[in-house]
Amino acid sequence: MTRPVAEELARVARVEAMTGHTFRDPSAALDALTHASYSNEHGVRDYERLEFLGDALVNMHAAVRLFDAHPGAQEGMLTDLRQRVIDTTRLGKRGRELGLGDLVWRGRGHLREGPASDALLEDIVESLFGALFVDGGFEATRAFAETVLAPLVAVAADGPVKNPVNRLQELTRVWFGVDADYQFEEAGPDHVRRHIAHVMVAKRKITTGEGRSKSDARKNAAQLAIVILDREASEAAAAAEAAAANEAEAAAEPSPDAP
Repeated sequence: MTRPVAEELARVARVEAMTGHTFRDPSAALDALTHASYSNEHGVRDYERLEFLGDALVNMHAAVRLFDAHPGAQEGMLTDLRQRVIDTTRLGKRGRELGLGDLVWRGRGHLREGPASDALLEDIVESLFGALFVDGGFEATRAFAETVLAPLVAVAADGPVKNPVNRLQELTRVWFGVDADYQFEEAGPDHVRRHIAHVMVAKRKITTGEGRSKSDARKNAAQLAIVILDREASEAAAAAEAAAANEAEAAAEPSPDAP
């Protein structure tokens, strides 16, 4: 037994519009939208093999985009950021925003469980990456990566970094050759005492954080400092790239004294 032909055509058309790719073999797209519960009931292929392939593609696209977006970030921070991008909830919600919940074939029992979960939609996103690769190679996955991952990469650095104090030390040692230092003070009455931490790098005050304890204040200050220094590194890299481009353009211009 196969899927209804009219539904097949409609769903493939929506996938093609979403991904920017016209499938030479639509069966890859159909398989990517088929849950195992529907496969068991109707004897068609499910998405699990494509999901395996797509998982690696999502990780690679996320890694490349984060590498380009954060030129000053080291391996540990990039790993943390990538984990946020490919987080099940975030990737699943992105799939829901794209309307994938309406495109999945699920078995009768699975449908009774309610709307497609974030975990299922994450699987579908990854499966579509796999289907695109199988049908058109790596180039076919680029437009979908832009659609799915660009919004997630853009906000990846907004959340808290794991172990910000340790991460900040890694960054300052690489960028400045020194450890970050902290200066502490207290404010407020005893019953609502606030601790304040100032982050210092090479005698420069980067930012300030507050908390109910010195530890909390240090963590909050380190988190803010990471964001500030990462932004500065990105701006410096962009400025250097622009300067290099200007120099190359000037060198290519003919000399006014040239015959």
